[in-house]
Amino acid sequence: MREALTPEQAYRLQFLGYGDPASPVWFIGIEEGGAWREAQPETHRALHLDGRRATYDPSLPVADGRESSVWRISRQLAQAAGAGTGYFLANMAPFPRPSLASRLDGIDAGDYVRLVREVRVPWLIGWLRALRPAAVVFHGKAAWRGYRVRESLGLPVGDARVQVHPDQGLAFAPFFSRRLGILTAADIEALTGFLTAAIATRRKTP
Repeated sequence: MREALTPEQAYRLQFLGYGDPASPVWFIGIEEGGAWREAQPETHRALHLDGRRATYDPSLPVADGRESSVWRISRQLAQAAGAGTGYFLANMAPFPRPSLASRLDGIDAGDYVRLVREVRVPWLIGWLRALRPAAVVFHGKAAWRGYRVRESLGLPVGDARVQVHPDQGLAFAPFFSRRLGILTAADIEALTGFLTAAIATRRKTP
């Protein structure tokens, strides 16, 4: 599967995300929006840990005009939980595109789903276990269901809007958008409570 990828796609497959990966809070969304940009800018850094290698952008994204709801809600949740700017933004799927309905050049839709399920998600989980953030929120219900993230983590499959696993420091939520009630006030309250408790527990741990 990897053999068929272009160099740019192979690079994006192992691009971790934005911010400091040692942050106590991670938000993992569906995929990046927009078109492909420069795949390997000089601002990206390499991360090596336990034989693993990834690249990441050390800066959290800043809006040039209208801000993404994902960036805004992630920031608001982190601040409400007392993490400030101590959060990291990642994605389940590695390749950016304008919308989920947009086709990816050079890769079949079914092959892409398998690439995410069988390669990208296990790779992400490996990094989570290596870096051990206090709290991780996967958001985008159709994505974490379709990519079988809970199954890969050995978690039960439930139907609640927000699924919280405090012992594992994991939560699953709808997509980070307030449009049409996708992410409700009750969802935000549940996530804030989860994050606050997880951060407080980490601070008490020697």
